Amino acid sequence: MDPVELLGSKPRLRVLCALLGGESVSLYRVCRRSGVSRRSAAAHLRLLTRIGVVKQVAYDSVRLYQLNREYELISELEQVLSWICSGRQVDQLIARSGKRGGLGAAC
Repeated sequence: MDPVELLGSKPRLRVLCALLGGESVSLYRVCRRSGVSRRSAAAHLRLLTRIGVVKQVAYDSVRLYQLNREYELISELEQVLSWICSGRQVDQLIARSGKRGGLGAAC
């Protein structure tokens, strides 16, 4: 997946922002942090895990997600995400693009 496609989805970008910080988080916490619905967050996490950007760790029935430190462009991605996710850059960039819509449904 090319970087534009990776970062071009508003919900996916919010899911990635929810994973910044290095800690492992549950799907519920990703939803709460991102404002993305559970179904959408799960779909984006599956895609991000499949392409290697996100790493999933399972403990019995609990799955935790984190950015994959072994992904080849992780340091560059984290720098871009840190800038985009700080403050309200996501909403500002979307507003400039002329697209409508606020936060997704809560979990």
